[in-house]
Amino acid sequence: MTGQPLATGDLLGARFLLDAKLGQGAFGEVWRARDQARSDAPAAVKILFEKYHRDKKMMQRFLQEAQLMEQLQHPNIARAYHFEGEGEQVFLAMELIDGDSLDKRCDAHSAEGSFIPKPGVAWMCDQLATAVDFAHQHGVIHRDLKPRNIMVNRRGERPFLKVLDFGIAKVLVGSQVDPTTVGRVLGSVLYLSPEQIVSQSLDHRADLFSLATILFELITLHRAWARTPELTPHPFHVPITVGEHNSHVAVLRRIARDVRPSACALRSDLSPAVDEVLGRALAIDPDDRYPDAGTFARALRLALLEERGTAPVPPAATTVPDRPLPSQPEPQRVDPPLSIPAVPTPFASAPAPRRLEVTNTLDDVTVPPAPSSSSSAEVSLHGPRSMPRVVPWLLMFAAAAVAAAAYLAFG
Repeated sequence: MTGQPLATGDLLGARFLLDAKLGQGAFGEVWRARDQARSDAPAAVKILFEKYHRDKKMMQRFLQEAQLMEQLQHPNIARAYHFEGEGEQVFLAMELIDGDSLDKRCDAHSAEGSFIPKPGVAWMCDQLATAVDFAHQHGVIHRDLKPRNIMVNRRGERPFLKVLDFGIAKVLVGSQVDPTTVGRVLGSVLYLSPEQIVSQSLDHRADLFSLATILFELITLHRAWARTPELTPHPFHVPITVGEHNSHVAVLRRIARDVRPSACALRSDLSPAVDEVLGRALAIDPDDRYPDAGTFARALRLALLEERGTAPVPPAATTVPDRPLPSQPEPQRVDPPLSIPAVPTPFASAPAPRRLEVTNTLDDVTVPPAPSSSSSAEVSLHGPRSMPRVVPWLLMFAAAAVAAAAYLAFG
């Protein structure tokens, strides 16, 4: 098949029979296939273009994705079945997910003008957080989390999410600096973290920033970092025109320097705590973010399920709470939080993020009332500073008494 385009009925690796082409990207094609080694079970096959077969870096990246996906066996991460790195075709066969990508779901809701219900967003947030935490616990940063790399299908009554494409993932072994990517930006522009933009060394909190961007868009159905000509967040379903407000430079500067976007300004049924939680997860400085995805998910769930104007979110735990994994036949415990060193900071006592401007209006800020005149009088009479006012009166009475006694005695 060398030099010939792929077609339905072609057999790859003496195992995968191609059924239909599902899509094509810059580096290869994706086909639906039947796995003859698994009783013709459906599979998705990513096939690298032949022109990249002699590209050592591209081949290494493709091999790394296969190895990582084989290592990351989790219900919310797409499974890998087989990798073929020699011969006429280089391909990766993996689990076929029968559903839509998350960006298509957001497109549909945005076009209809119907928000995703808050409990549904919280449900999806939990699934994404468990998958991201699992990868981090195995020393893997995804580095390209975005709605297009998340598939949605249904199990029962609720959507079930699968994270795809670990093609540019980074393995955390030894140093946090990846010598193959220093000075280069990898990932999709709208979901890059500030530290990726300036080519700093990365840890798991880069994925946390991308995850928070995705959750902002799920909640509001607007882009977190793209803007309309009026400089408001861009509706998700409207194609983004690359111009003055949405050039790569403008978007990257917005992510790295600008005010964090407000979800409450775009959706009226949210508690102000949602902006607080998202603002912390989207902090410019990684040290100001949550310590792990599970802690972020827990805080966001609590904020989403509040009614607008109720009490603030309780302090965020520094560990992932025990809970059953979504839509699994048997309850499974969530793995412990990241072993990567991080300084856990309780949410309620977290300092204001550095270089992070507050986007709330004055209506959203509760100013404590000034003390009334009666309360001030009470303090002045009974507080420690009331004594200096009483002593002069006592001295005056004593002097008057002495004078009266002298008059009577010596009249």
